[in-house]
Amino acid sequence: MTKIKIYDFDKTLVDTDSIRVLIRFALKNGYINIFELSWWFIRGFFLMLFTFKFENFKSAFVKVVEAVPEEALKQFSKELIESRGYKNLIREIHEDGYTTILCSASLYGYMKYVKEILGVDYLIATSHSGGKVIGKNNTKMTKKENLEKLFKNEGIVVLYDESKSYTDSYDNDFWMCGFTRNKYIVNSKKTYPDFINIDGIN
Repeated sequence: MTKIKIYDFDKTLVDTDSIRVLIRFALKNGYINIFELSWWFIRGFFLMLFTFKFENFKSAFVKVVEAVPEEALKQFSKELIESRGYKNLIREIHEDGYTTILCSASLYGYMKYVKEILGVDYLIATSHSGGKVIGKNNTKMTKKENLEKLFKNEGIVVLYDESKSYTDSYDNDFWMCGFTRNKYIVNSKKTYPDFINIDGIN
């Protein structure tokens, strides 16, 4: 049996939507320009309308990530965690005896560096290649499905009573948190059954 800790990322371990910060970073450093960014979003929006797939809109974000060089993505991730990270939560990631999982809808292209910097054991993020999302956006029920695949592939049997999960969104991560008895919601203005409210203090 394995004690696990599952973390969402945006507004849970950091105080912002990381892709928005990355877009500003990419524009500021000249990796993309406002005209191509606008076109990617317009095209993605209409593709989403015609196909009813959010992944087609999210592919605009993929193009941003894939336009930034790898070393720059790594540096961006480091600076993001250092400047916008909730230090009290990050310090507690490596609690003795826990297997740690970062499970985020953010894009794998930079989340792989977040995983490396935070030192978590496993990463589940939204996959992409060639300017497109591959498979489903890693959110809501898809997080649950991807976690189940991870547990099966790695032979992990979750010790429910002692495991923990952290999120900023009850609506998005109710399913993800279902693997753990101890459920924490960060900076929530509402109180939810079975969730413990905590402050993400920097």
